[in-house]
Amino acid sequence: SVHIVPKNLQSAFATAEVTTGKLTDQLRVFTVDPEQERIVGYGIISMGADLKATELWSMTVPNTYTIVAVGTHPNDPVNSPARHVGGGSVMIKHINPHLAAVAAVSEESATLLVSLIDTVTGKVVERFVHKNCVGPVNIVHFENNVIYTASHVTYQRTEVFAVSIYEGTVLEKYEMNLWTGVPETVGADDSASSFEVKTEKLIVSQRGFFMPHRVRTLAVSKTRQGITERAVLAGLETGGVVSIDRRFLDPRRPIGTPTKQEAEEGLIAYFGEIPVIPQKIITYLNEVQNIDTILTIPTNLESTCLVLIVGIDMFYARLQPSLGFDLLAEEFNYALLIMLTLGLCIGVWFMSRALRQKRLAKKWK
Repeated sequence: SVHIVPKNLQSAFATAEVTTGKLTDQLRVFTVDPEQERIVGYGIISMGADLKATELWSMTVPNTYTIVAVGTHPNDPVNSPARHVGGGSVMIKHINPHLAAVAAVSEESATLLVSLIDTVTGKVVERFVHKNCVGPVNIVHFENNVIYTASHVTYQRTEVFAVSIYEGTVLEKYEMNLWTGVPETVGADDSASSFEVKTEKLIVSQRGFFMPHRVRTLAVSKTRQGITERAVLAGLETGGVVSIDRRFLDPRRPIGTPTKQEAEEGLIAYFGEIPVIPQKIITYLNEVQNIDTILTIPTNLESTCLVLIVGIDMFYARLQPSLGFDLLAEEFNYALLIMLTLGLCIGVWFMSRALRQKRLAKKWK
């Protein structure tokens, strides 16, 4: 049976027109059974005044594999549903709030299996296999990106994998004009529909990186409107939390010197190691041992989000991934601004008074 919280909404939901004797088209849930290593998707049906869950699809990981992590889409605000690439073309982001990343590890073969699953239909969008990689696995999912980490058994380092998903249609420069409508791949809320039948295959880019430090947890910055560039936060075994620029985790980074079009797009040359820049460690000289969770909360200022790091201790900080573009500098000269404003007001008053006297004198002539 299914229970809705708060309870006063359950009877209203059960008798709603969309659920009366039908499988609701709006509500889908999925669960992960760690004992049977199984992912199950359910739909909700109405049974009088009660709600029941009916199994729609299920998926079992291969033998010897154990599900170790699941990453779901936070459905945060997205500023732009598209990305401008070199040459003036546009790639449409595949933003699916129902997409989940499921990671399973085989200790026997030291293999990591990551599946991107549409939790509404049970369709496997993409699957990645990484040899010589084991847990712990951390996953963070935002917009059309999936970032996950694992431990490399041979090199004894943290492997970082970045995945970006785009729609199969790439809009060229001359295909966009005043008479071009909104692409069908972009919905009213900039998200993709799980029920839409698509003839073109998604464009999935994936690339691996590494970090010299072990990563205990991952998080991503959040802002009110999603305008500020996202930053990935990695909680390190050393007790620090480093803010990683999204450009370093771009799977489209070119190998070798970027071309002119790639440079216009802002891509930087590929290098395997993700640098841990001391100025990007938001805990400064403080250490939070055994970091378990990193919480990010947006503020009323688009440039700023709040970060709470939880371990043995707790640490709180403000983060500005794109700097304080909507804030005045601390050394801003407010006194000079006030003086200039008052001077302009006084000047306008004197000029308007002089103009009125001039017009009056002209009428008397």
